Amino acid sequence: MIGEREKFAERKTTLDFEISPELPPNPNTQETKTLLALSRYLHFGLLQHDLPDTILIQLEYAQNRLTIAYHLDEPAKRTDFISLIHQDYFQQLLTELNGSVTVSSTDPLTLTLTVNYHEEAQNDEHSNR
Repeated sequence: MIGEREKFAERKTTLDFEISPELPPNPNTQETKTLLALSRYLHFGLLQHDLPDTILIQLEYAQNRLTIAYHLDEPAKRTDFISLIHQDYFQQLLTELNGSVTVSSTDPLTLTLTVNYHEEAQNDEHSNR
């Protein structure tokens, strides 16, 4: 998160994080890598546009699902953000995480991602190796 904050700080935007409850470790490294790739892709896309002074990012964990909500008070172009989440790469990452995305229809813009985030190792074809 620190590296991401620095990228946005260069653009004069503050990232404020609210995390509830504290995120447990995720032993599934592939799931974690995919989640990081999804976040970085979204952040890269956001950095290509005019940004508000502050972006609030709320993370909430419950029942092996992580909800990440981005709140932008002054989005420059709603269609640019909607276009970003419909890109093939973003959709592929979202699918790998069994995720979904919603965008508020009114301002302020809220982009909400809900994805798998497993606290305990899940049984899969690799667990018996």
